[in-house]
Amino acid sequence: MGSYSKNIECQDCHKLAEKSRWAVIPKISECSDCHSEPPDEFKYPQFKNEEARVREYVENNEEIPWVRVNKLPGHVYFSHKAHVVWAEMNCEDCHKGAKDQFEPYQKSDIAYLTMEKCISCHEKKGASLDCVTCH
Repeated sequence: MGSYSKNIECQDCHKLAEKSRWAVIPKISECSDCHSEPPDEFKYPQFKNEEARVREYVENNEEIPWVRVNKLPGHVYFSHKAHVVWAEMNCEDCHKGAKDQFEPYQKSDIAYLTMEKCISCHEKKGASLDCVTCH
């Protein structure tokens, strides 16, 4: 078995979330670290077939055709680093659902982020409400 872990964290795959504006999706070479062999135990047993598909991409050394599901409007600036590092936020704060309930192959819930929700969070955390912070 690869280095599959039952306690996988978002940033195990989205490695740039603490360093960049984007969290990015992993390349197949990174996927192969955990998906070269079937795991002994599934954290998400309902995704057993999808995990096998990932292993097939790994075996063929073929990039996964990920579908981008979280594009914000062009006039909005969002930095993962600012939120993850400086604001010390958890991924679940914006990506709905607790880690143990998150279903990694479903469409992102980022679309529920509205300006009102962002402003509300900024107010609670004492973050800047200046328009140029996000626009």
